[in-house]
Amino acid sequence: MADIDLSTHRGLGFNAAKDVGVYLFTGSFDGNGHTLSNFTQVAPDQDPVGFFAEVQGAHAEIRNLGLINPVVEGDRWVGALVGLLGRGTIANCFVEGGMVLGRTCTGGLVGWNAGTIRNCYASAVVICGYTGGGLAGDSYTGHIRNCYATGTVMGDTDAGGLVGVGYERDIVASFWDVETSGLANMCGHGQCNDALGKTTIEMQMASMFLEAGWDFIAEAENGTEEIWWIEEGVDYPRLWWEAADAEF
Repeated sequence: MADIDLSTHRGLGFNAAKDVGVYLFTGSFDGNGHTLSNFTQVAPDQDPVGFFAEVQGAHAEIRNLGLINPVVEGDRWVGALVGLLGRGTIANCFVEGGMVLGRTCTGGLVGWNAGTIRNCYASAVVICGYTGGGLAGDSYTGHIRNCYATGTVMGDTDAGGLVGVGYERDIVASFWDVETSGLANMCGHGQCNDALGKTTIEMQMASMFLEAGWDFIAEAENGTEEIWWIEEGVDYPRLWWEAADAEF
């Protein structure tokens, strides 16, 4: 119903899953175009860790939600929005700013992705021991479509600008900023298309995304859902529900 600021929450014990299968989310959550700011969870010995620790179920879905300046720390399967996406879908969501830290399988949006992520972006700083990515840590069996990442990624082993582990066949029309991420490789391990890494200037041009089939407001060639908009040369693409003050 409204944006929420979690500044007063200290982040201790929130959704504190100690083992996989604890505190599963299996339903449908619609953020209704609102944001959660300053979410903090410090649980360095726990997994999975995220605002939603673990999402499971073929029909499970999280959509239309943004996290702003989260600080999330865990052991493995660590993501700002979802720690472990076993099945289900994340759509039309973003993570802006903040930091995600983990030992392994750490991502700006999702730690471990075995479901579907579409029309999402992340700009959080990601720091991990191994298997870390700007959007997702491990996406070995997951699918990613029409997403991007711009956050700095720092990892000892298997770090990628978009994902830590992934395969080109399951990553469609998705990009990362090679300048802001500090990495010219899409994934740290797997078979990925490094040509989808772009400069900041390229990432702030509508033409690149339109050529990849992204559906923007005020164009009909790529569809009429009106998912994205952009202020060219100033910012990266934004979701339609962030466009309250934009002019087209």
